[in-house]
Amino acid sequence: MGMFYLDVRNVSKAKQSAVAKAAYASSDKLYSERDEETKSYRTRSVQPDSFILAPVHAPQWVYDRETLWNNVEKIEKNYNARLLKEIVVALPVELSNDEQKELLTEYVQETLVNDGMVADVNIHRDQLHNPHAHILLTVRPFNPDGTWWENKSKKEYLKDENGIFLLDKNNKKKSRKIDLTGWESKETLVNWRKAFAEKTNEHYKKLGIHEEISHLSYEEQGLDKLPKHRLNRSEYYVEKNAAELASDTGHDYEPVTYYGSMNKVIEQYNNEIEVIQNKIVSLEQYRNRKEPFEMQVFKDIRKKAHWASGVYEAVKFVKERSKSQYVDYNLARKTMDSLDYWKMSIERKHRAFEREKDILVSAKNHYEKHSTELFKMGFVREQFVPQFNAKAVELDKQFKRLSSEYEQFNEAYAFTDKALNFQTDLLREEFVYLYPKYEHIASIDSREIIEIMNVKVNEFKVSNYISDGIHGFDSNGLGSSKEEQEFRDNVAKTVSEYRSHSKQYFGLSKRVTSEQNEYSEIVKTHKDLLYTSTDSQNEVYAYAVKYLSSTNEMEYLSSKYDRTKNFMFNSLIELYGKEQTEVIEKLPDRIKVHLLEAYLKDNEVGDLKEDLTNVYWKVHDKKLESKWEGNKEEFTPFEKQNDSGRAIGNLLTDLIQQAQKNEPMTHDLEQKRKRSKRKNKKLTKEQSFEHGS
Repeated sequence: MGMFYLDVRNVSKAKQSAVAKAAYASSDKLYSERDEETKSYRTRSVQPDSFILAPVHAPQWVYDRETLWNNVEKIEKNYNARLLKEIVVALPVELSNDEQKELLTEYVQETLVNDGMVADVNIHRDQLHNPHAHILLTVRPFNPDGTWWENKSKKEYLKDENGIFLLDKNNKKKSRKIDLTGWESKETLVNWRKAFAEKTNEHYKKLGIHEEISHLSYEEQGLDKLPKHRLNRSEYYVEKNAAELASDTGHDYEPVTYYGSMNKVIEQYNNEIEVIQNKIVSLEQYRNRKEPFEMQVFKDIRKKAHWASGVYEAVKFVKERSKSQYVDYNLARKTMDSLDYWKMSIERKHRAFEREKDILVSAKNHYEKHSTELFKMGFVREQFVPQFNAKAVELDKQFKRLSSEYEQFNEAYAFTDKALNFQTDLLREEFVYLYPKYEHIASIDSREIIEIMNVKVNEFKVSNYISDGIHGFDSNGLGSSKEEQEFRDNVAKTVSEYRSHSKQYFGLSKRVTSEQNEYSEIVKTHKDLLYTSTDSQNEVYAYAVKYLSSTNEMEYLSSKYDRTKNFMFNSLIELYGKEQTEVIEKLPDRIKVHLLEAYLKDNEVGDLKEDLTNVYWKVHDKKLESKWEGNKEEFTPFEKQNDSGRAIGNLLTDLIQQAQKNEPMTHDLEQKRKRSKRKNKKLTKEQSFEHGS
């Protein structure tokens, strides 16, 4: 339920320092000119969110905290002068950090600053369940020219009904102090309290939160509840120590002080009243109030997360882009993955436009050299200049549109990346709360580990289930070290790229052959029509661009595959040792991929002889062979197509024997150590069945 707390305190020059108060509230180091010393207090676990708000006519120096409060101490000259007012206000826990700050800023600006005060605002979030703010306020307004008011109060002498001055017992004129600012009255204090309650309820309503708070007492609200007694500092710590002692000794806590005991009785009474008054509370509200404390702490991780600058806008962007009402890790990751496809599309268009640019440059060279090959690009010599200029202008427009699209992508990527990082941090915090023993693994920035954490957190959200352990983490395969996990992630990325590139390349290779034939036919068909038909010119040019762009794209994919193949080779050397280089070099790429996938699946590698034997077994059973034959687009485009399952089997037999001979030659102790770290305990049959092995 929403809770109202707003307390106004005065800071006197006789007892405190304005600079010291500001240093404490903001955690800044501030130099006090009055005391000639630097005021500095302990570093907080969470740095306060501090900012200064001031009237438009205030001088610019008020926005410097140290200058502001040193000036306050100079202008308030009396030894016991009031230096500032401090408002301590509790912030609604139902709101996010950004929403709390927005609420507080509006309240301070509208209620206090617009009335002439300078406000030094400091939001404290050291304690998870107690977000609050210290608002330090100047007590002397500024003139329109930026100077302090000369007087903030005046003395008024008291007279009787006849206009004669009243005298005190010492025969001196009686007087009273008149506040010229209007900031010292009880009515003003009530208005400040009322304004904060109304502003909070306004934000509750805007955010769809069915809560409401009031600045009024229980009695003024017409409630039968009794207010608790406020404990002084010593009473508070006595009760706190008593509660901790009871907890340590396993006893029930019993209040020690008089007012502590009274508060317990009041609390019991109020609880009984609340039960009676809430008989018609909805089932959902009742369930939420009865949820265990641990579940509420888990929910608070997301509910009370700190929203850094720009995160709110980033999450809002992802929400609008995905047309969803709720953003979590899954949605942020899905959005980022879709942007990866968008980026590939932009890069593909850019390569096509660059290829068209090359064609125009080549056509220009043919024109200047009076080449007879100019017609193959759809150009006619007599009409070349207007043809060329029209196509160059159109290509320039396409480049500009693509540049605009790339700017949109960059903006979308920046927002999505920030939202994804925020959601990943929340997911990591939720996971560590559920599985604290895996905190060291959760800290590793790995897509594979994050996905496992996501599964476990969602499992808990759906069924409240927390497993005893996580197989991948417990077996020392995942997260054994940051470097090892980075290696695994790179292997997974490479395997995925091989699958993707091979499919693309196979389809593209067939398309290039088809487009080459079509292009040749188009050139033959339209050769004699080019001089009289603009349509023929454009069609030949379009087919030339299409065919040559596809050829260029095929060369690009081949280059990417070379890099992928090189990484696969180096990864296998890392896994099996340099002594197996010759064997690994002879392995077909499809076998290399299979070995790497086995490593990713099983979180282990054995001897190369053993792992190749497993591959051989699959070939012999025709499982792998049938898979290749049914998925040639995926497995075979980068290799000759004349090898059969039997040929592969014979090759593997030879390589297995060679790998076995190489094993005794291993003298690289560091390589042995690395491999032993990767090799996990063998699973039992029951474990294998359980994990789907």
